[in-house]
Amino acid sequence: MIAFARAIAPLLLVAGMLGGCGSSAPIPTDTYYRLADPRVAAAAGPPLVDGGILVEAFQADALYRERPLLFSDDAADLTLKQYHHHHWQESPPRLLREQLILYLRAADAAPWVASRADETPALTVRGRIRRFEHIIGADAVTARVGLELQVLGQDGGVLVLRDYHHDEGAAGKDVASVVRAMDAAVNSVFGRFLADARAAVRAHATDRPP
Repeated sequence: MIAFARAIAPLLLVAGMLGGCGSSAPIPTDTYYRLADPRVAAAAGPPLVDGGILVEAFQADALYRERPLLFSDDAADLTLKQYHHHHWQESPPRLLREQLILYLRAADAAPWVASRADETPALTVRGRIRRFEHIIGADAVTARVGLELQVLGQDGGVLVLRDYHHDEGAAGKDVASVVRAMDAAVNSVFGRFLADARAAVRAHATDRPP
């Protein structure tokens, strides 16, 4: 009887391990998100310049250069956390630069808009990410976008230098709803920026001597 018990014990152990594996929770799947095509949101208008627009690489602090989505559930909005399995398709600096390029192209802002150029651009756009996360409150989730955007003329003079902020309420607390709210916030910022750029370029042209 003792010999039988010794023989069966390893089998029972293996069966228990297999049973435990079968009942364990599934491993979470990594999910990657991109913003919607900004050409849908951009409204065509008169070109800013006859030449091209160069959009330089966006700058950002360390956390905003990483791909995991960021959030804060701190009522004082002093802490940031990263999701483990929810990521942007590209790093936010690259993602937002490409979104702005597509937005400006759709708005007919210039004959060409690009991240690199063989010819001297008429305007150069620089950006810095200040905020790019969502705030989880007791009753609602808010997407928060803050960008510093500037426009430089061909002579290097600053035509626009402004911080743009926009908070957009998410329709739900799931990550997909948050991403849609982030998309709306980004497009709102781009729209205001383009309006400021148009006004600044017009003013600059008026101020130049004939």
